[in-house]
Amino acid sequence: MKTWYALNGNTLIQHIDTTNAVYPILADPVYCSQYANSVWNDWRGGWDTIRVTPSACGRAFARWDWSGSFNEVYRKSGRSLSGSRYNSVFWQWGCHAYYAFPDSTWDLEIARPDVGYWPTVAKRCNPN
Repeated sequence: MKTWYALNGNTLIQHIDTTNAVYPILADPVYCSQYANSVWNDWRGGWDTIRVTPSACGRAFARWDWSGSFNEVYRKSGRSLSGSRYNSVFWQWGCHAYYAFPDSTWDLEIARPDVGYWPTVAKRCNPN
């Protein structure tokens, strides 16, 4: 059965071609096979940075699978972070997923302080 998604304003609509369908139909979407098209390490504006180009699916759904999408990006980065550095990057990722999704790349700066999620959002994903 063919299924596809469309955005209508801020509403995501799942369409299902029910031609020759056998009812009941279970429409349990798998959000993304890949949240990030590319992940690379960079030095940007004086910051050691994990740069991410999210996929179209990642832009639409990373916020709904925050941990899963972050795990993909973290694995692809090849980084080994712990403690406050890991937490800071995790909060930045969540902030980008919720608020910066139209941006072409999402930059996660390693050395930014771990201030928690809402203070990260208050600083437009870039706590200092």
